[in-house]
Amino acid sequence: MKVSIIVPVYNVEDYLDECVNSLINQTMQEIQIILVDDGSSDQSGKMIDDYAASDNRVVAVHKENGGQSSARNLGLKHASGEYVLYVDSDDYIIPETCQVLYTNAQEQDADIIHGDMLNEAETLKKNSSFRRMQSDGRITKTESFLKEKIKTGTYDIVPWLYMVKREFLINNQLFFAEGYYYEDQLYTMELLACPGKILKIRFPFYFYRMDRPGSTTNVMSLKKATDAAYICGKMLEQLEKISEDMQPYFQAVCMISLYQYYSVYLRLRPADRKVAWRQFDFVKAFQRVQNCGYYENLKAPLMHFVQHRYYYTMRRDFLCWCRKQRSRLMNK
Repeated sequence: MKVSIIVPVYNVEDYLDECVNSLINQTMQEIQIILVDDGSSDQSGKMIDDYAASDNRVVAVHKENGGQSSARNLGLKHASGEYVLYVDSDDYIIPETCQVLYTNAQEQDADIIHGDMLNEAETLKKNSSFRRMQSDGRITKTESFLKEKIKTGTYDIVPWLYMVKREFLINNQLFFAEGYYYEDQLYTMELLACPGKILKIRFPFYFYRMDRPGSTTNVMSLKKATDAAYICGKMLEQLEKISEDMQPYFQAVCMISLYQYYSVYLRLRPADRKVAWRQFDFVKAFQRVQNCGYYENLKAPLMHFVQHRYYYTMRRDFLCWCRKQRSRLMNK
């Protein structure tokens, strides 16, 4: 088997046909399609059984609800392809995806191959400099790739733009953190921290659906904030393993995730903001990465955020102290 496509499935009956049909109709036939039902309560589970019954390349896997990460990790255990591609169940890919990615990866013996979003196909076609990299079309080391991605401001967090050798994933223990939102950010950082050969090709193949009602991207909660904080914390821990010359680039990666936390924080209810602020030392985390020299457009609002929170906290503490002093004087 040349490519294993892993799809975590949860309550997406309205979109699943479009996704799975885009996989079944790949021009490359030597593929394995692993559909992992993550405890769906709609018809998604039955639908993947029907796909498996009608196409022997489809593997239907059922599990209790544990989140997207656990579904992806379980899917990897069932994978037998030389390369692995992750696809979300409400998205789709073009028919030539596996053929083009696999052929290019084989020709240059890449551990990882990276393409583009189909959403940006027209822009890529009209603007030859849009998201252009000097290393486009040729093999490079993962560290060189990350440097160029950061310098050009084109770093991609999402795992579904990267097709990776299954052996590379297993040997480097590259799994998703289970039970957390924003696990993609940690996964991609760890992926590019591994020494390997990566190939970037100018190939828009993946359609990302951004506006699905009920999508986890569009629903905010305190758990999302605490999960974002946890992922940021794990990424900062990873910095301790990074060589000195690569520190600024991985710090920039961490800054992107801190900005994600900041964005989540701003959408919380006031009561949840208080909880989130107490649970995560954002100031210390930001100080760890603020001098990386990249992403000034992210640094400015984060600096303002830190200053605002410092002022708010000092004002709150001062008012509490005044109340205590007043109470103590009145009780004398």
